[in-house]
Amino acid sequence: MDLSVVPYGQISPEAECGKAEQNGGLESPPPRPALPQQQLGLKGKVRYRECLKNHAASIGGHANDGCGEFMPDGEEGSIEALRCAACGCHRNFHRKEVAGRD
Repeated sequence: MDLSVVPYGQISPEAECGKAEQNGGLESPPPRPALPQQQLGLKGKVRYRECLKNHAASIGGHANDGCGEFMPDGEEGSIEALRCAACGCHRNFHRKEVAGRD
């Protein structure tokens, strides 16, 4: 075992060879491929329904705003599309419904 001091940022060839030995001689496994949509259970179109945000949570109550369905405030793919045009809430506050789900 070599106990010589190596300056920070420089790796000696002996230390480079020892990396595989420290890991038991094994290399890290390759990354797994992404799952297709059929295996994820997403077979249909996703829709966002009524708003479930509790506007009275800070005072210990429960009050919904009555928004019946999410309507994007901007074009698909933009940041504004994540905000509801009707109630102003983020899309995550709306109930998610997946058509064709098992």
